[in-house]
Amino acid sequence: MKTIESKDVRTENVVQLQQILLQTIEEFSAFKNQIIHQQRELKEAIGFNLIQQKEMINVQELSDYIGMSTSSIYKLVYNNVIPFYKPNGKILYFDREEINTWLRQNKSQSISQIEQQALDYSLKNRKK
Repeated sequence: MKTIESKDVRTENVVQLQQILLQTIEEFSAFKNQIIHQQRELKEAIGFNLIQQKEMINVQELSDYIGMSTSSIYKLVYNNVIPFYKPNGKILYFDREEINTWLRQNKSQSISQIEQQALDYSLKNRKK
């Protein structure tokens, strides 16, 4: 009978070890996924930082910089809406400062800014 009990104990140990191993594998997989996610975030941050340092950027970099699809950018270029350079007649480049100026066009004023303008106008042009 001792041998049967011994086998039962070994089987329980094997089952426990399998459970521990499966749990460890799941934890490792979750940890690996977390590292991959952080690595992607770091790559994006580094890429964005490099774009911030460049004076001239290409279509893909512009897409990342302003959050617009490349196809939308090509449409803007085709319609001459956005400032661009084509030094070799093929590849598009964009001056980052010109893009910033272009993005700041047609600013909408807040209600408080409009109210302040109206107040300034009325004070300036009131009848004496």
